[in-house]
Amino acid sequence: MTIDELKQEIGQRTGIPGELLTGESAEELIAQSKALLALKRDSAPKTAQEMTPREQFSQWFNAASGADPEEPISLELTALANLEEELRVNNGGYPIVTDGGEVSRLTSRTAREAFNDWIGSKLSWDPAKGVDGWKRLL
Repeated sequence: MTIDELKQEIGQRTGIPGELLTGESAEELIAQSKALLALKRDSAPKTAQEMTPREQFSQWFNAASGADPEEPISLELTALANLEEELRVNNGGYPIVTDGGEVSRLTSRTAREAFNDWIGSKLSWDPAKGVDGWKRLL
């Protein structure tokens, strides 16, 4: 994707005119776009009548839940973040996958031990039980 094509794409996704963007690389163009969107957001606070229903609900929900986001998420910033991720992946980067912050069932047990526990819970024969291994079914 050339610089001119990228400027057009940013203009379509965010509404920023391509003439305002003067960067010579994709990173510079995205950084300029973010700065322009932040300037737009900070310079013109919206009243309740100018806000979309989505923005009004978001404001109400954040106030009701006690959340206080540092930076409100706008459709333009979301579109710009999506474009930035597409460029990163298209230039050979791996997609970022989030796991929710949890480790997925890492254990030091072998597959044999896990199978023995599982089969022991399903059958009357319990391989983890002593010499004879049989248990009473109720």
